[in-house]
Amino acid sequence: MPGTSVTTLPGTSTSTGTVEPTTGGTAVDSDDTSAGTSEGLPTSTSTGGGAKFDVGTMADASGPCEEIDVTPMPQRPNVALVLDYSSSMQSFLGNKTRWAVLWEAVDFLIDGWDPQLNLGMMLFPDLDISMSESNSCVTEDFEVPVAPMNGANILAVLPGAGHDPPGNTPTRSGVLVAAAHLETLDPATPRAIFLVTDGDALCGPDQWEELTDEGVDEVIGEIYSVRGIPTYVIGLAAQGSDFIAHLNEMGLAGGRPNPAGGSDYYPGDDQASLQAAFEQVVIDVITCTLDLEEAPSDATLFKVSVDGVEYAFVPDCAQGDGWTFVPDTMNKQIELCGAACAAFKGGASFHAKQYCLNG
Repeated sequence: MPGTSVTTLPGTSTSTGTVEPTTGGTAVDSDDTSAGTSEGLPTSTSTGGGAKFDVGTMADASGPCEEIDVTPMPQRPNVALVLDYSSSMQSFLGNKTRWAVLWEAVDFLIDGWDPQLNLGMMLFPDLDISMSESNSCVTEDFEVPVAPMNGANILAVLPGAGHDPPGNTPTRSGVLVAAAHLETLDPATPRAIFLVTDGDALCGPDQWEELTDEGVDEVIGEIYSVRGIPTYVIGLAAQGSDFIAHLNEMGLAGGRPNPAGGSDYYPGDDQASLQAAFEQVVIDVITCTLDLEEAPSDATLFKVSVDGVEYAFVPDCAQGDGWTFVPDTMNKQIELCGAACAAFKGGASFHAKQYCLNG
C-alpha cells in the first residue's frame, strides 16, 4: 500500500507506483538471488588508485518478473593539470631530473585514472617559451583542453622525460589561465586544479631578472571562494627549501589542504611520494555521485552494492553508510555515502539492480 517500504527482494505486493525507500543506512547481505540471475554485471578492474569498473548490460527477463542490471556512470570531475615548466625543473631529484620525475607521475596518473577524470593540461610558462625570448614568463595557452579520455592527447603534447624545461615560474598566470578554461565548462560538473610546482613564483621584466610573482595565494583563494574551483597544491622537491611557507599558504587558500597533517600542501619529495600525492588528490576529487539514464521504476526495489556489500537507502548522507537520491534530480542521480563512498573511491566494484515484484 502507498507509503509502506519494501524490505524483502523480491516479493509479492498489491501496491502500485513508486515509493521512496525508508530503510536505514546499514549494509545488508547482497546474496539474495531469488529474483533470478543476470549477466553482464559491471566488474571491477581495480589495480590501485580510484574506483575502476566496466560497464555492464541489461539482463533478459527471467520468468514473470524482470530483473535489470543498472549501469550508472560516475560524474567525471573536470581537472586541469597546471605543471611547472621552469628551468629549475632541470635540477636532479635522486638520479632523475625533476621534470623526468614529474613526467612519470603524470603518466602514472593517466594510466590509473584516465577513465574516471576529464583531464586537461597546461604548462607555465607556455610550451613554446625559450630562454632566448625577451620574457620567459608568458603564460597564455591552455595547451590541452579538458576532455574525457584525454590521457593520450596530454602525453602527446607533454615534452618527454628527457626534456630540459626553460623559463621562469609564472604561477599566478598559470592558475588564472586554468581557472578561465574551467569556467567555460559545465558548472554542474565538479572542477579542480592540480598545481605542481618546484619553487616560488618568480618572474621579471626579462629572463635575467627574477622577481617574486606576488599574490599567488590570493589569486588561488579567489578562484576557490568566488568561482568555486579548488586548487590542490603539490610541492615537488620542496623539503628543506625556503618556499615551504608559501606552498602552505597556497594549499590552504585553495580550499583543499592536505588532510594528512604536517603541511597544507601535498609533498612530492621523490618519485614515490609524488605519485602518492597524485593518488591522494585524485581519490579526493573523484565524486561519489552517479548518473542514471532513467529514474528507477520502483525506488523501493532499487538495490546498490559496493565491493559485494549491499547498502540500504538513507534519507541523506548525514545519516550514515548507504546511498541516497541526489535532491532535485528526479531520482536520476544517486550518491554513495559513508563507507560505501570510501570503498568506491578506494577501487571497489559497484553494482546496482532494479528488482520488481513477481506478478
